[in-house]
Amino acid sequence: MKGRILWLDNDLTYIMPYVAVLRDEGYAVTAVTTPLEAEAAINNSQFELLIVDAMIPTKTESEENLYNPAETDFGHKTGVVFYQRNQKRLTSAKTKVLVLTVRLDRDVANDFFQAGLPRDCFTTKLALRDVRTLSMKVESVLKH
Repeated sequence: MKGRILWLDNDLTYIMPYVAVLRDEGYAVTAVTTPLEAEAAINNSQFELLIVDAMIPTKTESEENLYNPAETDFGHKTGVVFYQRNQKRLTSAKTKVLVLTVRLDRDVANDFFQAGLPRDCFTTKLALRDVRTLSMKVESVLKH
């Protein structure tokens, strides 16, 4: 096994072809759709990489209580808030982070950068629409 990846993205339909390729390449991939599921996963398991979508709408009242729509810009920055809240835990576990988002939003990217995420760990889904390109990006992030 090459390593364990946790992927937080609200659109499982979109990411499953990517997950399949990463699994075929020897990664153990856990896909979750909510920040609460991701928090539980990082509390219970060790991951080498977290792939996180920037835009994750909340679905339940309990999610909105923890990831307030005003704080997350109504879902546009839920991934940022998740990263900020869990950054110390991820850093202490030596978990690398790759932000994969559908749109290039400079404000969202800057929020991640200000929280300490290196610029080469942020990309758009459009830039990595080929599953093999994503695989190369994952390997690049894991090497740094």
